[in-house]
Amino acid sequence: MKNKALINEIKSRRSIRKWKNKKVPKDLLKTIIDCGLSAPSAYGAQPWEIIVIEDKKIIEKLLSDRRQLKKPPYFINSAKYVDKLGKEKYEKVKPPPLMIVIAGDQKEYYGDTGGLIASLACCGENILLASHALGLGACWLFVRDDSMPDVEKEVKTILNIPSQHIVLGMLAVGYPDETALNKVLKSKKIHHNTW
Repeated sequence: MKNKALINEIKSRRSIRKWKNKKVPKDLLKTIIDCGLSAPSAYGAQPWEIIVIEDKKIIEKLLSDRRQLKKPPYFINSAKYVDKLGKEKYEKVKPPPLMIVIAGDQKEYYGDTGGLIASLACCGENILLASHALGLGACWLFVRDDSMPDVEKEVKTILNIPSQHIVLGMLAVGYPDETALNKVLKSKKIHHNTW
């Protein structure tokens, strides 16, 4: 198989939610961003705006509403969910050395919000896969959630993102300081020809 290594990278990628206190080198950062920029996009519009954040204080501000499980698997949740799940199980998030925020201008995207969101998601997935392939660990942290609009508003305020932009997510990136969870694939979700 020509691209077996690529297939293996895709199948072995897992979310990492705990990172070493080690900076991501500029050459690796450039590579993962270039992979994000190479993602497919609706209409070929390449609508993404990518914000790279290495400033620890800004990262801590972005994570101020998030809490992290004290024990593996270190899931990171918003304070709203932590209240429901039990605060005693959570602690302040140990920030990654790098955060990448993905946004896009919905006014310039032909009024197609769905296409914009799908395109931004493709960009994010490319960054996650490239990070994994380069020995980094990454995790997608939600921003846009219609049930919690204050989360997106807060991210826009912290980063001075214009109001007409959608902020789909934040990618936390760094050298892994945990063993990734095993994943069982849900093969029952596959249908052939009809439902």
